[in-house]
Amino acid sequence: MGVDRRFCTTMFPASALLNMYPTSPIATMVQRASTPSSSGIDWALVMSICDLLNNTPECCNDFAKVCKVRLHHDVQVQLLILTIVDAAVKNCGTRLRAELGTRGFISDLVLVIKEDTVCY
Repeated sequence: MGVDRRFCTTMFPASALLNMYPTSPIATMVQRASTPSSSGIDWALVMSICDLLNNTPECCNDFAKVCKVRLHHDVQVQLLILTIVDAAVKNCGTRLRAELGTRGFISDLVLVIKEDTVCY
């Protein structure tokens, strides 16, 4: 049983991504932090994301959703999202780790890590 090489377009067409994308403040912050720029990652924004996650545990679910959606973008966005998730795991509590440890999030990570499913 192989993985469909057209995963990014067949599993997540643009219209479906728009419906799945949360519109909360955390989603806006993650989107801004994971937009590729020539200056690299905005660590102040990443730490603001971590502060918001620590102060508002209800944001953890939206954070996981928006990261899951952004994982299916190009390679630069994927690397930025992985960096943001890494910083969040290191700086936030168990509620966030529980959200990121769900089967759905982990399975998306595995699909992205597999060489034949990277979106270019």
